[in-house]
Formats: sequence, structure tokens, C-alpha cells
Amino acid sequence: MSVSLYGSGQTVIQVVQTVKNDTYTGSISGTGGVTNLGSVFQVSITPQSTTSKILILATFNISSASVNQSVDYILTKNGTPITGAIGTASSTRTSVTSGFSAYPTNYSSTTSTINYLDSPNTTSPVVYSISVHDAWGGVTSFIMNKTISDADAAYTSRLASMITAMEISGS
Repeated sequence: MSVSLYGSGQTVIQVVQTVKNDTYTGSISGTGGVTNLGSVFQVSITPQSTTSKILILATFNISSASVNQSVDYILTKNGTPITGAIGTASSTRTSVTSGFSAYPTNYSSTTSTINYLDSPNTTSPVVYSISVHDAWGGVTSFIMNKTISDADAAYTSRLASMITAMEISGS
């Protein structure tokens, strides 16, 4: 079944979604290090046509596992940053898709979203995921779907993260 997008001549061919309800703690090695979440948070889609576009919609809850440190996020395709989905490189600045510039507290969580329309030009399976980047030089671990303290109390939260891939017919 396909859904026509009114007036565009395009249709949604398929939708694939991954929802992560449990928590995860990951590590980042080295200053400015990057860790890909492909093994714990990804969505895989096999386009039916080489002219199809893939709309990625991701909402996720990832932050540094330490107070007063922050992390950035990079949208990846098959483990490699998507060039069109990261900022333009300049001097020693790191090119990322999205960043978290405020500092997490023991009892808060960080929710980020990424929306990107990709043109994979393939009918082979494509895996989209998020990489976590050490934004400050010194972040050694990060957490997903929980707060830093993860206290067993009503004032802390457990969250869900999701990543959706929608194949849209080419025009």
C-alpha cells in the first residue's frame, strides 16, 4: 500500500521504525571521540527504487553521563556521517548534525530531533543511526533514555527514543 502526498505526485512507499525503550550507557574514547550507536539504535530500510528518497525522523534522549559536559550528534548512513546532514567544516571545528549546548543536571534529560531527506541511490539495505561526539574534550561516557542520577524517584524519568525511515517515491 502506498500513500499519495497531495499535489506532489509522490507517494510514501514504506515506513520502518525502531523504538528503544530501555536505557543504555556508552563510552567515548579520546578527546573529541565519536561512538556510533548502530548496534543499539538504528533503522534499516531497503529502497524499492534507486530514485527513492528516504526521510529520516529521529527523536532521541542522549546526554553526557556527567554534569557540566555535553555531546553532539551525527546522523550516519551505513556507519558513515552523511555529508549533507552535517555542518560545513571550518578550521578545527567539528562538523555535526545537531548539538547539545546546555549542561545536563543530575535530574534532567536531553531530547534532540533530527529530520533529514536522503537520496541513497540504491536498492540495497541502508542503515541509519546516530553517532555521539565528545563536544568538550573529556566526555568519557554518555547515557540514553535516563537521567544522570537515575534515582528511583518520581522526579526522574525514563524515556523512549525512536528513529523512523520513510521511503518516498522519486519525482
